[in-house]
Amino acid sequence: EQLEEDLQKKEALLDQMKKEYAEERSEFQDKVEEIKQENQRISNEYTEKKIAIEKDLALTNQQNEFMKRKIDDLTEQLNDINNQFEQKQRLCKEDAQNEIKLLQAKYQQEKEILEQKCEARRKALKELEASTSRALTELEKEKAVQLEKLTAAEFKRSEIEKKYTCLLYTSPSPRDS
Repeated sequence: EQLEEDLQKKEALLDQMKKEYAEERSEFQDKVEEIKQENQRISNEYTEKKIAIEKDLALTNQQNEFMKRKIDDLTEQLNDINNQFEQKQRLCKEDAQNEIKLLQAKYQQEKEILEQKCEARRKALKELEASTSRALTELEKEKAVQLEKLTAAEFKRSEIEKKYTCLLYTSPSPRDS
């Protein structure tokens, strides 16, 4: 009778441990899923920012190309005007050359500013890549820790099941008394 009570207690304990194991496993799986979702969110955010930066870079390059063509066009127009009116309007030629120099300086300044902005955005992208990489590494470490905990819990459960099985086979039968 004492053995039956012990057996019932151990079965109840085993059932309780199985229930706890199932709950822990469910929690670990939920955490892994949360980590996966967070990883996906970060990846999506990184992709969106990268696309935005690439769009800005393309727009900046397009603006630079436009400015370059505009400078080229203005220079060509100035040369045509100079060829037509060089003898008659020497003073106008000097004024136009001064104006073109100012425009070139202005466009050069704008170009340098745009290049600085472009470089700053490249740096920001690199920093974003680095921080995303660090975050991904941390998430992978957390995943490894959770998997290790899950493995330990499964090992503990198997040990308990072995002990329980062992008790069933080694316990004396009521007929042996």
